[in-house]
Amino acid sequence: MSTEPNFIGLDVSLNHLGICCLGPDGKLFRWTFLTDTKKFVTEDPTHGNFYKQPSARSDHPDHFQRIQRFTSFVMSQIRSTEPCAQPCIVNIEGYALNSKNTRLYETAELTGHIKVAVVRTDKLRVHDPDTIKLFACNYGHATKEQIYTQFMDETGVSVPTTWLKQGKKKILSGPGTDVADAYFLARMGWMEHQLRTAQVKLQELPEHLQRIFIRETKAYPLNLLDRPYAELGAKCNA
Repeated sequence: MSTEPNFIGLDVSLNHLGICCLGPDGKLFRWTFLTDTKKFVTEDPTHGNFYKQPSARSDHPDHFQRIQRFTSFVMSQIRSTEPCAQPCIVNIEGYALNSKNTRLYETAELTGHIKVAVVRTDKLRVHDPDTIKLFACNYGHATKEQIYTQFMDETGVSVPTTWLKQGKKKILSGPGTDVADAYFLARMGWMEHQLRTAQVKLQELPEHLQRIFIRETKAYPLNLLDRPYAELGAKCNA
């Protein structure tokens, strides 16, 4: 049994999510996605899972059924990772605070339930969206297409995507973008663990990666390496 943890990346939205699982070596060994669009599951039935719940107010039973289903799905994926002696280190995307999404409160409630379920047994780290872009592409404003392309370059994995019109532009969307974000979240978790356990030295990393782990902001006055994981039930610390 490995004495090192596995690393999970979660990209959660109200109607879909992506999950990537990395081993102690930082290599991708499993990925999956949940979607409300059947064609994506038809294209990739091995990794796709279909679930569609009607849009509902935050006090409607359908809203809580969605929360229960998504949380159960996430925890089943975490529990089915390769056995290891330590709790998994789960990395999740934080909220896009400037988003104009009218269902942001429902998304926050869903994500909050997942976070609580995670910290009961595992370690949790939250990363803001721009940090994911910087880590993946060395550019804090990278597009979904750029992140997905980098994901394919690093893993050789192809996940279904589609193009959506946004004004006069087309943007990449679909499970592939969720899984790509989840992959780089997990990779950030793995890299942080490497630094914390002195398996890698900070000065050995490219400058843009060093900034991710040592920067301090008004929202986070402690840098990432000085900031503790969120955990309740985890039995050991990195």
